Amino acid sequence: QVKLAATEDTLRYPVKLNEQFAYLSALLDGDTAPTTPEIEVQALLHDRLTTELARWRAVVQSDLPALNALLHTQGVPQIGGFAAP
Repeated sequence: QVKLAATEDTLRYPVKLNEQFAYLSALLDGDTAPTTPEIEVQALLHDRLTTELARWRAVVQSDLPALNALLHTQGVPQIGGFAAP
């Protein structure tokens, strides 16, 4: 989250998915087995990531080519370099 200036700002601005994964990873970085709640959070975050990746693939595979076609008709350089994971 780019708007965070202090630790209290997480109350005002929601923590993004990658930050949630990073926090979970820090929790799991130890010598003990993950707890049931940690496993449940990992599954929830995985589902959210899968959804976001599907949305990104749709943008790269359909929206981006349509935008590039429009840009081409206007003589504007196309957008490229994005791969669908």
